[in-house]
Amino acid sequence: MHPYMSTSSASEPRSGGQDSTPLRVYVESLFDEMHQRTAHLRAVVMRYMDGAAATASGAEDARRLQELLAALREAVVVLEETKRSFKSKRLGELRENLERVLDAQTRAAQAER
Repeated sequence: MHPYMSTSSASEPRSGGQDSTPLRVYVESLFDEMHQRTAHLRAVVMRYMDGAAATASGAEDARRLQELLAALREAVVVLEETKRSFKSKRLGELRENLERVLDAQTRAAQAER
């Protein structure tokens, strides 16, 4: 703790046996109030920063999810366009599975709105 800060009440003298004058009591109460407000402001700012970090992380996650979904949609389109060229049952199953996942994601996103 800083040497000028104390946990004593405003009515207690802070230096060896000095009487509390009204001015001293007033100044001490001002500093006590400033200390309390500063502590409160610090707590508010820290909560805001924690929330902002979480929001930024959430926004980054949402951006990555959108990029992933776009890549999956592109893969589905390519698989659909090339299905006659390769005639692979496994590629067809992969395309259908990707389509199901994308449809489920789209429905979930719409339900959240």
